[in-house]
Amino acid sequence: MTSTLTMTAKKPHIFLVEDNPGDAQLVTEAVRNIDAEIVVDCVIDGETAKKPHIFLVEDNPGDAQLVTEAVRNIDAEIVVDCVIDGEEAQRHLSAIDGHGDLPNMIILNYNLPKMTGLEIFKWIRSQPSLEKIPTIMLTSSDRASDRAACAGVEDYLIKGSTWADTLGIARRIVSLLHQFTKDEGQPPMSIPKANVADR
Repeated sequence: MTSTLTMTAKKPHIFLVEDNPGDAQLVTEAVRNIDAEIVVDCVIDGETAKKPHIFLVEDNPGDAQLVTEAVRNIDAEIVVDCVIDGEEAQRHLSAIDGHGDLPNMIILNYNLPKMTGLEIFKWIRSQPSLEKIPTIMLTSSDRASDRAACAGVEDYLIKGSTWADTLGIARRIVSLLHQFTKDEGQPPMSIPKANVADR
């Protein structure tokens, strides 16, 4: 089991590489039981740490699971990390800021607790090291006023009501991720066809 601890002026961050999910959960729970402010990221092997990385901020566990499954259905190489509210997102991004572990893309739910998606988006754009990370707003709101308020996001996607809808959203997300990682000089990602079998 290998771990790296990096400290910032804001929050400490542990990057844990552990292939045993049970051990990873035990270590994470024990660390956060001692200090709940510590952010723990876990991947299962060294190669995973190099894979394309999406940071998802979504307070609905069902929606988070559907989006993650759909994205990985299209490209299983993509790593999706999720937190449940805007404050946790801010803590997480602050902790890893400047240490080379920033995500390739951020996806925000518009209606988040503690800090809204729009508030966290404005904060991201105010941070020099975060402002260029492509950010997508994912929401159930199709109000013109909400769309207008989110000017500057790479895309404004409306949550679907079916698995097929979610796959369509995921294909757009993966396509944008492919575009942006290629623009950053990283190896282009393949985008295989999704498995659209009925759920």
